[in-house]
This record gives sequence, C-alpha cells and structure tokens, in this order.
Amino acid sequence: NPFTQEEYNSLNQTGEWTGGYVEAMGYVEMSIETDAYSSFYCWPDMPISLFIELCKQYLTKDAVFNDICYAFSLTQLVKDYFHRYWYAEGDKTLTSDEFNAIISAIGNLSPTGTSNVTINNKVYQCRQYNLSGNSTYKYIFGSTCFVYYYNNTPVGFKDDYDFNPLSDWTIRGIKGELYTRAMDILGPFYGAQNYHIRYGIYN
Repeated sequence: NPFTQEEYNSLNQTGEWTGGYVEAMGYVEMSIETDAYSSFYCWPDMPISLFIELCKQYLTKDAVFNDICYAFSLTQLVKDYFHRYWYAEGDKTLTSDEFNAIISAIGNLSPTGTSNVTINNKVYQCRQYNLSGNSTYKYIFGSTCFVYYYNNTPVGFKDDYDFNPLSDWTIRGIKGELYTRAMDILGPFYGAQNYHIRYGIYN
C-alpha cells in the first residue's frame, strides 16, 4: 500500500520519512537528495537549473502540480486557474459572477494606465489594474485590462495566464521573479500552456 503524496510530503517535511513507495513516484529513499527535489519549500535554497533537472528526472506531472499547490498553500480558486495552465486545458471565458467578483476586488484601486479603444465602432476606455497585491487574485492576474463604457460601466476584461519574466526585478521581488522564471522553464517541459482569459467586450 503506497503512501499518498500528502502523507509523503508531511513525513518528509518533519524529517520522519524513512523510505517507501509513494503514489506516482515509485520507491523514494531517505536521503538529502530526496528532501531537495521532493518539495517546493526547498526551492529557494538551490540553483534553479538544478531544481529543474531534478524535477525532470524524479517527479511526474501530477506530483509537481500537487507539490506546487501544497508548497504555496494555493486556494481552490487559484488551483483551478493553475490546473487549466498545467494541464493545457485552453482559454477561459469568465462567467458574469466571476467577472463581477473581480470587479469588486478592484475596490478603490487607481488604474496604472488608461486609454481609449474603439471596438465595433464604439469608443470604450481600457483601464489597467495591477491585482498582484490582492490576496484572492495575486497568483492569477497581474496587470489586467478592464474595458469600461462611457457611463463608467465595466463591460469587458482581457488578460493572459502566463509566467512571463520581467526585466524589472523590483515588481515581483527577487524571490517572486525567481519563481516565475523557474515556472516559465518548468511548465513547458511538462506540457503546460499559457492561455487567454476573456469576458464580454475587449479589443
């Protein structure tokens, strides 16, 4: 009877892992190497290139997905978006409820930029909001375009779910940028795919 991924992660994190069979991983020995490659909580302490190579050799697609969710304590909402990326499930069209919840999350934020756009012969305003500081959406959206009609009514949304590296390391912070760049390398190896997130009217 193999250990589950959750049981293995828990025992390994507390130093109680003595070796055994783990679902989707086979037999895992007790060793320093095992602790290094098995969980993302060790990620900051090793070179990204080594981490990537260890993942390629020892971890299955499902194991990496579970480890990421576990290490970052992802909420179910964040897991859903990440699952779509990790398993290449394609573009997402928001429901009205999902869109309204995101609009509510903007609150009193000031847009980082605005511009007028013409869509189907009508003029709209595109407002850029950065949601990286929002506790609900920080692992989902970054700088996102919201489309408003002339009466200040939000009518559209456009963003891409990806792990694009930024030249300015101060935006995400050093650790955040390292995580993003590692995922940008690791994701495609496991067949993950960026996708569009859209709602309503957009350019």
